Amino acid sequence: MAISGNEHWMLPQLRRLARAKPDSFEQIAGHIREFHPGLYEELCLMAVEHGDLTQGDCAVCLATDVSHLAVRLEIYRNDAGDAGNPILIEVDENGVACLVDSRIFVWEIEREFRKLGSIEALKDSYTGLTEGELRAALRYAERHPDEIARKIRAYEDRFVRSEGAG
Repeated sequence: MAISGNEHWMLPQLRRLARAKPDSFEQIAGHIREFHPGLYEELCLMAVEHGDLTQGDCAVCLATDVSHLAVRLEIYRNDAGDAGNPILIEVDENGVACLVDSRIFVWEIEREFRKLGSIEALKDSYTGLTEGELRAALRYAERHPDEIARKIRAYEDRFVRSEGAG
């Protein structure tokens, strides 16, 4: 469910509540843990994907061990990927897919991945991104090969033209 026009105010208020009245915020978090455990798990796994929570801390939050968490995280990643990964990727106002938090274009990540050949090398190139964000971009590129190929080709055509003019 998307936040409706009447609820857009809620997220900044929850952040303020967490800072000003941590006990009240903990009540909300406790309610989510107790009455909406699936949602709580999704929030924890999402936090790992975005680099806001370590796998060890997530395992503690979910009362499991890291090996079981790895399985849950892989299921989460597959589920998010099957849905087009709406959490990490969005299409901007110009119709170009990018990472939500950093606004880096998916085609740029895919182009770099093709040059480097590994996720580890890609992590070294994009140190500000989480592995989850990089994998989400690569999954998107895999699901939209024609779109990504057009964007890369357009970039390379512009680059070659600009070098030839200089």
